[in-house]
Amino acid sequence: MNKPKVFVSYKLEDRDIRDIVVQKCQSAGLNPYVDKDDDYVDGDREDLVEHLAAHIKNGHGVIVAVSDKTKDSWWVPLEVGIGYENDMPITAWTESTTVYLPSYLERVRSTRYSERFVKWTRQVKSRHRDAGSMSETAFNIQASIAFGRAQRHPSASKYFYWFR
Repeated sequence: MNKPKVFVSYKLEDRDIRDIVVQKCQSAGLNPYVDKDDDYVDGDREDLVEHLAAHIKNGHGVIVAVSDKTKDSWWVPLEVGIGYENDMPITAWTESTTVYLPSYLERVRSTRYSERFVKWTRQVKSRHRDAGSMSETAFNIQASIAFGRAQRHPSASKYFYWFR
């Protein structure tokens, strides 16, 4: 069975924290995506934002490696924003008890403590399970059946006129 994919967001200077986050994710049965392992990210590409956004959107969660340097990042807020837009479970990992959380991470709880990390991991695994529970074909069949029932509904002509 494939593992839930999580996007690891970090500032380049936080490689040490990033490596801890990757290890924690792998130990929890998650498949962390880190841009340093992606050859596509090397070089100057105009479509880099779309490439990274696709990894976030096709994943099941986002975890941010946070230090006091994170507030100076241009990439981390963008990656977190894409996660928010797609209703991803998002959390922050820090190795410090006194780290400053940027405003875009204020609604995210730091997962330095294992109970918060475990809760986030459960959310990620639940999202993965829900995403894999229905194939596209099964979804289309179910949608067709629902649409057929809806067409027989007395108000169907009011809501489904554009299908005729």
